[in-house]
Amino acid sequence: MCAWFQKFSDSLLGKRKGSETKVSSTAAGRRRRITLGLDFGTSTSKCCFREEGDGKPFVFAEFAGPGGAGSSPLFDTAVAVRDRKLLFGPDATRAAEVIRSFKMCLPCQARLEAGTPQTGRCPRCSEILPGTFEIAGTTVSAEDLCTLHLSVMLSEVLPRIPAAVGADASRLRVHVNAAAPLDQLREFGSVGPYFERVVYYAFRLAESGSPRRSWQVKDAIDALEAIRREPKPSESESPTALFPETHAAMTGFLLLPESEKGLYGLIDVGAGTSDISFFWLQKDENDTRAWYYATGTTPKGMDDVDRSLAPLLNEPHDRLRAKRESMGADWVSEHSGMFDDVGRAIDKHYTSVYGNARQLDQRDWAWTDRQGVAQFRLFLVGGGAGCEPLVERMCKAPPRGIRWSEQPSRLLVPANVSVVSPSGVLNSLRGAGFESARPLLLLAYGLAHPRPDVPKFERDREGVVVVKVERERITHEDLY
Repeated sequence: MCAWFQKFSDSLLGKRKGSETKVSSTAAGRRRRITLGLDFGTSTSKCCFREEGDGKPFVFAEFAGPGGAGSSPLFDTAVAVRDRKLLFGPDATRAAEVIRSFKMCLPCQARLEAGTPQTGRCPRCSEILPGTFEIAGTTVSAEDLCTLHLSVMLSEVLPRIPAAVGADASRLRVHVNAAAPLDQLREFGSVGPYFERVVYYAFRLAESGSPRRSWQVKDAIDALEAIRREPKPSESESPTALFPETHAAMTGFLLLPESEKGLYGLIDVGAGTSDISFFWLQKDENDTRAWYYATGTTPKGMDDVDRSLAPLLNEPHDRLRAKRESMGADWVSEHSGMFDDVGRAIDKHYTSVYGNARQLDQRDWAWTDRQGVAQFRLFLVGGGAGCEPLVERMCKAPPRGIRWSEQPSRLLVPANVSVVSPSGVLNSLRGAGFESARPLLLLAYGLAHPRPDVPKFERDREGVVVVKVERERITHEDLY
């Protein structure tokens, strides 16, 4: 599904797909290419866009808060109902009952439609019809809810792009890159096509101008069905693309100005899943590339922490996260024993991915030196990177007893990256007061690159590392 990652300066419009090479010779192909990175998160979603070309700035979208009060680059992944109207994003958060984490119900819907038995009861969706929700007397699928949510978000971003990049809308061509958990994409699971449809139809619905934060249920469903009746292009012609979340995170790291050549581990603990990667970054004045050794996703995250703490938090499912955050870090650390099983599950997954990476390069000194000092840097991403009990565990394993020359730390997007307000005013993340959001923006930042993909190291018959990109041979001297 994903193309090999190429050198930034070679990421021209026509090189992503063969069909786009043909389109680039037309008037439409000569329009300025905008890549919009869409991070559809379990608890919050984010958008970052960038015009293709060297030196072009990354711009995050800022969203108005509930009722227009305040703003943030984080758009709550939340839906509620009031007076037979669907409320989306920040406007949904003040409702009496809020539907959250509905992205995690796409596998429930996929299993139902495939006739596959459900693996336990999902605490979010219908018990009778898994993967669906009863909303104002209407059965709405997880796919529909995800699509409508993203369409509302995108409908607020698209109109701001022309002024932000200084061009007329007719001269722009927007392409959306989104991400999904690695194990749920087409090559690995049955949910990939659902994610692909969600992103494509959300974009088309946003282009139609129909979505709004307060939307009559019937009008929303009718608008979605009308868009779905239109012919859907082939994957090669589609204005949307889907990548593994692990690739998006690695690409985001690669784009950071301060990133340096070396071997890295990256742990992204989100609300619904945790992604772990080990990769090599080649970076000098002439070339920037990354290749991964091993990567994987586990369905454990901060939602599981919240459910473990539920007896103490004493709140409905949709308000557990807010209550946990209000209790403070010390309180969470004090009761960390209640979610120790979550930490152990992430540990186990971490150890497995690390072991897979070591299988590729089994030299004793490749990963730790003789004194047990790690030869790779470890970075933490996502909301879980702020949960001290989980961070403490992740910094210790694997391997047990490792010593760090540089302590694991959180990855932040640059503070001077631009953000565009709901009224179209450009500022920096720091200038707009969004410092606290920086650890949560890496995936959208990486997806705003035209080709957020990272190839994998492989060995030839002589045991020398070979990268299947332009048939280039990478020597051990290049690697370390």
